[in-house]
Formats: sequence, structure tokens, C-alpha cells
Amino acid sequence: MKIACNGMDFADALAKVIKALPIKKTQPILEGVKLSAFGDTLTLYATDFDFAIIKQIKAEVRMEGEVLVPGKLINDLARKLASEDTIELSDITDDNLTIQYADSSTFLKTMAIGEYPPIKEYEYDTVVSMMQKDLREMINKTIFSAATDGARPILKGCLLEIKDSEIKCVALDGFRLAICKKELAQSYEPTEAIVPAKSLLEIAKLLDNDEEIVKIHLSASKMMVDLNHTKVIASLLSGAFINYKNTIPSEKETIVTINKQQLEDAIERASILSRYDKSNLIKLEIKEGKMTIVSSSELGESKEIISIFTKGKDVNIGFNAKYMADCLKVITDEFIILTINSATAPGLIMPVEGEQFLYLILPIRIVR
Repeated sequence: MKIACNGMDFADALAKVIKALPIKKTQPILEGVKLSAFGDTLTLYATDFDFAIIKQIKAEVRMEGEVLVPGKLINDLARKLASEDTIELSDITDDNLTIQYADSSTFLKTMAIGEYPPIKEYEYDTVVSMMQKDLREMINKTIFSAATDGARPILKGCLLEIKDSEIKCVALDGFRLAICKKELAQSYEPTEAIVPAKSLLEIAKLLDNDEEIVKIHLSASKMMVDLNHTKVIASLLSGAFINYKNTIPSEKETIVTINKQQLEDAIERASILSRYDKSNLIKLEIKEGKMTIVSSSELGESKEIISIFTKGKDVNIGFNAKYMADCLKVITDEFIILTINSATAPGLIMPVEGEQFLYLILPIRIVR
């Protein structure tokens, strides 16, 4: 292999694909990044078997071929070469990749490319098109509610539900639930997939906040997100997701309309004390057009009062401050609705109009 390419393009591509390198060093061969040069394209590829990123950049290919190099090492070097207009890569010398830039050069020991897993072609049953900004927002508004540990591995994934002209992302961890919906430009047959939350997190980082189209390819075991010159392939989780719909209360004894930013700011201030309590408890006292947020620990007590508009009964209820703050920070609406049935029933946070998102948080029992 012998090629020339732009230093910034090469550094940017490496920074993306190394996100697929395994965190735990179980198989040394997977610590490599595969470079393939054919036609007028350099393809960079990294995988941990369950997750893969493929990135293509333009290159002047003087000799076609493939090479496997230590991923983190070449990424560190490429970052220092990002300002170079042109860098040249060649592996004409056995077991070495030579990188030339200006009047300087570096060579790296290559890895056994024959032992590296090949890029597989999968057949996908469903292909969904949507704007990058919508997919990014949908992931960011739900992913924090996925489980990070525990005995139910299925909860470490997010459920993607596609039906007609709507796509929905659902995440829950047994204490809270997050749902975000987006409209699609066309109608699709009902399809479901459970995607590992860690895979969705890396996908969201690659997405731009614009109206460019991204294509989501789904099969029974794989999902591929196609960003034109970047492709991400993730293994899906097998098994049945929780029947989350049965956990959402249909009754609304108390309905509170509140300024989102005021509530978020008040909870952030109250949580300064509540985080010293093992349950991170904040108490919401809703009465006569006021919400009083109380937090306390052995270090002191805080009381925040906010004006609200209420319908229904007065109520006192306790929540984990972090769970409330997590969902509030991703909501951009000026006003939101909080619904509560009783001190022991889940609370719901929803938009004033529409059904774009829904957050459910289990209460913490208040000891009198």
C-alpha cells in the first residue's frame, strides 16, 4: 500500500473509528485499525466484534493494499499531523508502515492483518431515513435512563420502535423511564430493535445537528447507521424488552404546569444538599399555586418556592433529585407539565402540547 492524503482528513477519520476499539484488552488484534486503499479511497475500520466504525476519505492511491496498525498509537501521531496538507503512508517495507510528512518521517510496526476480522456485508430488512438532528436529539433525550448495571442486561439497551411514520426511542432502568418520538417523512412497517445504549452514545457523537439525512438499516441482529462516508454497525440485544406501556399511569389527579428553567434551576440548587443524603431525596410540596422544593441532610436544609399553575389535588411527593435533573436538562420547551396521582405513584413529565417526549420517575417514600 502506498497513498497520500490530507493530514486533517486522516486525523479526523482516525478520531472517529478508534471509538470502536475495545475498552478491555482481551484480544490484542482488536486494538488495531485497518487501513484499506483502493481506487481513490482510503477506508479506515475498527471493531470490537459487537460494534464497528467504517470511515472513508479521499486519497491519492499510488499502490493498492491493506495494512493493520496499532489504533491508539497511530491516532496519537495523526493528531500531531493534522496541520499537514499532505502525508504519505506506505508499507512497502515488511512489517512497517512509514508515514512521511514534510521532510520528516515515522515508521510503525504493523500487525498481522490476516488475523483481523473482515468487514462483513449484512442483509437488512428495514431501511429508515431521518434527519441527523432528529436522531441525535432522540438518543440524547433518552439514553441517560438506560441501565448501566444490574441483573437485566436487556435494560442496558434502548428500544427503537418504528411504526407508520413515527420512530420512538425508549430507555428505562427500573427507577425511571424516558421516551422520545420523532416523525418520519414516510410510512414504514412495524419494526423493533434493542440497541446497546453504549453503541447509541457513540452514534450520537458522530451525528451533526443539521437536516442532513441519515439512514438506519435494521436486521434481526444488526443495525447499521449510514452517514454517507461513515458507517456504524452495532450488534442488537436479543430478548424481550420490558412492557413499558403498562407502567405509565393513565389517571392524572394533580396536573402542574411549570416553567422548565425555573424548576431545573431550583432542583440544581436543592440537590447541593440532597446529594449528601444516600437517596438524593428532594420533597415537592404542591399547594395553592406554589411548589415548595425541600432538600435536607445532616449538613443543613434548603427550601425553594416556585409559582405554578395547578389542576387537581394538593400533594406531597419525594423524588431522586438526579433523576429529575437528568430529564430536565435535555428538555428545551419553555413550559412543561408534571402529573402526579399520589405520593406513591410515578410522576410524569410531558410537554404542554403534543407527545414528543415523556419521562416517568418512581417516587421515594417520605418518612414522616
